[in-house]
Amino acid sequence: MARSSPETMLSALTTECKVVVNVTNNSRYTLSEPRFFLKSGISQFPPNEPITPRRCAVYGFRKMSSDVKGCHGILGLRFKGTDEYLVLLFKNPLLYQRRKLALSMENCAGVCDMDLRKLREMTRQEATADGRFAWSRAGPDCVVVKSEVLRVRVEAKMSACHEAIAHVTVMNDGVDEPRGKSPRIKHLIKIFENDACADN
Repeated sequence: MARSSPETMLSALTTECKVVVNVTNNSRYTLSEPRFFLKSGISQFPPNEPITPRRCAVYGFRKMSSDVKGCHGILGLRFKGTDEYLVLLFKNPLLYQRRKLALSMENCAGVCDMDLRKLREMTRQEATADGRFAWSRAGPDCVVVKSEVLRVRVEAKMSACHEAIAHVTVMNDGVDEPRGKSPRIKHLIKIFENDACADN
């Protein structure tokens, strides 16, 4: 169900407290190795495939039917071919209104663990000066993180309700390097080469 719309998946989740994560990849990288950890709740529609450039994926998490803890977890995606990871924290409690969203850019050789330690770290962490971590209460405010290594920017926000949608957009940050030489540059190189041959 990874290609479903956020609204369709929201209605398909079977309890009243849920989080749908809608990831839009507008960057040059493929987002691979989707992994998650839940402190409370379950993944009814787990992440199971990479997100190629200009594609979207939707993931669905919900509270357990017999539980009153709501839905609280992290979702991690790797920028394929690199050691950079994007980690999203979402917290949608059932009984009180402290809904929270956080983003982190992690650099980890090998596998970046999605576990209770990482969840607690992101729950307590404050925004960093290097722009690699940010958090916000759910609502209209957008959180933004950047990777200077990859020249990538990520924006996210989450609706403040029991049926929450977290919108995450990954995009290139800055101007891409040119993929080939312009005709003028090629012309100048040819002139230089001709002059070098004449001197010889």
